[in-house]
Amino acid sequence: MRAGDMPLAAAARRFPRAHSAVASKGHWQGAFPTLMLILLLALVCQWLAGLPQLKHWGIGSLPLSILLGILIASTLAPRFLGNATQEYAKGGLKVRRFSQQVLLKTGIVLFGFQLTLEQLWRVGWQALLVDVVTIAAVLSIGIWLGQRWLKLPLRLSILIAIGSAVCGAAAIMATAPLLGERTQADAVEGTGQGTEHSAEQQLAIAVALVALFGTLSVLLYPLLCQWFGLDSNSAGLYIGSTVHEVAQAVAATDVLDPATQQNALIVKLLRVALLAPTLLLLGQWLLRRPVADTEKNLQPQTAAAPKRLPVPGFVLGFVAVIVLNSVLPLPLWLTELAAKASVWCLMLAMVALGLNTRWQGMVAAGMKPVLLGLILWLLLLVGGGWLNALFVLA
Repeated sequence: MRAGDMPLAAAARRFPRAHSAVASKGHWQGAFPTLMLILLLALVCQWLAGLPQLKHWGIGSLPLSILLGILIASTLAPRFLGNATQEYAKGGLKVRRFSQQVLLKTGIVLFGFQLTLEQLWRVGWQALLVDVVTIAAVLSIGIWLGQRWLKLPLRLSILIAIGSAVCGAAAIMATAPLLGERTQADAVEGTGQGTEHSAEQQLAIAVALVALFGTLSVLLYPLLCQWFGLDSNSAGLYIGSTVHEVAQAVAATDVLDPATQQNALIVKLLRVALLAPTLLLLGQWLLRRPVADTEKNLQPQTAAAPKRLPVPGFVLGFVAVIVLNSVLPLPLWLTELAAKASVWCLMLAMVALGLNTRWQGMVAAGMKPVLLGLILWLLLLVGGGWLNALFVLA
């Protein structure tokens, strides 16, 4: 029998070097077009985010990146990207995973160059207190409501809650690597689909909800500030401590005075800086939480389970960059370059996530995630206003 007539597995065993070369060539053929597609979509999203119409609505490049990725994945990807079991598609899958993991963490670390300790100190202890209480309340209530009342998977509840509580899409993407195996069984139980696939769908759902309710904030907050007659300091604190994304906080204050916009941006960046301790505390809570075994019974931590506090490396890098930017006189061009690189890394990660997600899977999740996002948005809108009136206006 000729080699050409052999089954693929037998041919691979008989000619391992030739098979390896063919596989490597197939990987490269799949990786290159996927890389070009990700870069092209990121360029399109950057252009769209710069349009005045989208700026007015506070729709930034990160939500656009994942939404455009999902659109392409749901229409063209089945043919263009192929099946992950096919040899030529494995390279593209590796590129998308690299973008989701390595570029994501790099973008979060580089985002720290936009913050200094002096900026965070200048907003005062009242703003810090409001931010801390807001994050703690929204995160804990969101997880509790998502699991106990709406019966959502733990992973999805955490992602929606932390996106609302801290800094939108960036917080969601930064939290995903921390969840890891602690919520894998929960993800499968909640969706009935493969673990990896369902986890990506849940990420996409959380980011889409941040874009939706953050856009509503851009429309409503300026009207509320003018209606209640808030000054620039009070309006800036209210918007910065309750709006989801940094870009949405800027857009919500665009029609107000520059002082309001500056205060809102500083308070919002303070919430971003609180992402690091929030992730550390969340990791400790997940470490102590009982996990589900294969029969869906809650099992406590065993003696062999790790007892130390999990500290993700990119979180330490994020904090280190903030300190470095505070103590060293870094040139302006370097911090601006780091900020642009951060945006691009996060955009590429978002596009890759979108390409791994199908719209049909998001629709199948139903209205419960939307309801959770709506409740948390109302909690920020009303509860955040009450906290600002209690601690800032008093």
